[in-house]
Amino acid sequence: MPWRLIRFIAVFAAFLLFSILNLENRTDVSLGFAAFTDVPVFLTAFCAFLAGMAVALPYIIAGRRKGKGGKTNGGGGGTGSAGGHGGDYGID
Repeated sequence: MPWRLIRFIAVFAAFLLFSILNLENRTDVSLGFAAFTDVPVFLTAFCAFLAGMAVALPYIIAGRRKGKGGKTNGGGGGTGSAGGHGGDYGID
């Protein structure tokens, strides 16, 4: 089954339900240099979600590039303490 599609539909349905239940709830948003009045609550939650995705996106892209580049951390297999996990963590 297409689990990614089912998960996307479930998240979208939850967001839709949240927005429908909060259509009448409004708040004031201040950005420091400008203030917005009577902004719907679901819109502020949606903007916060988008901002979180925008901040996380560079880390996701960097992680995928690092994984495709061949060796990653711990790929050496040597006996030294540099690179990899040799098993000696200095714990007595």
